[in-house]
Amino acid sequence: MINDNWSRFYTPKNVAKEILSLLPKEFVPAVAVDICAGSGNFLNVADEKWNNINLIAIDVDLKNLDISSERLKSLKCSALNVNALENLIKPYRESQKILLANPPFGKYLSDTENLSNIKGFLDLKSEAEKFKRIELLILIANISILNKDDYFAAVIPENFFSSFHLHTFKELFLSHFDNIIISKTFQSFYKSEVKTRYFIGKFRGDTKSYKNEIKEVKKIRLNNIQLYRGIDNSKLLCKESCTLGDEYKEALHFSNSEGIIRKKKFVKNNKNLDRLKVEENDLLILRVGRKSGSVFSFKESYKDKYISDYFYILKNFNLSTNQIINLEKKLKKNTIGLVTNYLTKDLIVSVLRSVVKVRA
Repeated sequence: MINDNWSRFYTPKNVAKEILSLLPKEFVPAVAVDICAGSGNFLNVADEKWNNINLIAIDVDLKNLDISSERLKSLKCSALNVNALENLIKPYRESQKILLANPPFGKYLSDTENLSNIKGFLDLKSEAEKFKRIELLILIANISILNKDDYFAAVIPENFFSSFHLHTFKELFLSHFDNIIISKTFQSFYKSEVKTRYFIGKFRGDTKSYKNEIKEVKKIRLNNIQLYRGIDNSKLLCKESCTLGDEYKEALHFSNSEGIIRKKKFVKNNKNLDRLKVEENDLLILRVGRKSGSVFSFKESYKDKYISDYFYILKNFNLSTNQIINLEKKLKKNTIGLVTNYLTKDLIVSVLRSVVKVRA
């Protein structure tokens, strides 16, 4: 169903402790449920925090589950097997619960299994089906077994919060909760660059449609902004390995914030690509990588060179030094991506318009 590599990111115990420490002191649940239990760290921390709490662990593979409590009930099955979830949770259906989640993330390969059996949440399910993301389906499965005033506490991938395309799903999901806490972006997993956030919320207890309350993200009009992505890197040539004639021009190709060119790249002249040549008053924006969001002003050494796919070029756009500094700061803060940082065209334009007023 999912990429096996993603399924190995178990919740570190210190992360579980920090998340549960943020819950209201007066909240004392009768049962803790984790439908992607993994090694069981979330449930073990819940067992330490609340005496005599009942524990429910569900996972497609229970071999790494390490919980010694006699109050544990476990089931080997998919988190999307709604009928199995309902049967296991049935004795505690009216009890106050804490749902704990660190869902696997990535594209899923099969259909939605029994997710269609969930009552309500039609807008959420409709949005989730557009993206084929396993974490979205598991978030819906989690809230389907919540009662009013139950809490949901989770580690959720950063792109859930920052992705332009997931905006409507995110807003629909958040609309089901009160007392929401969302942490800053951080890296949860040892030796991993995957970025995540904590989420904690008290379930509102209704499943009506909120679609009319959600403002759709409007497509940004680009009439007065000429922003172009660079040449496909696979089309670039190395001078060292090719005999190049005058018909080839250098392409700017670097991914560091200092603008250091470590190896020159070249591309064949093409009038159709002239808009990708650097000219006076142009700005270069590093699109992808650890230093994505870095902004480079025009230099004579850049003039008439093409840009590689590492960049977007903003044509003939005068900004003050302070505006450029502010633009770079905001772009770096708003990069998206789970493993590799990157910026989209729409995101850059949105940030640009927050820095300087541009007529649409």
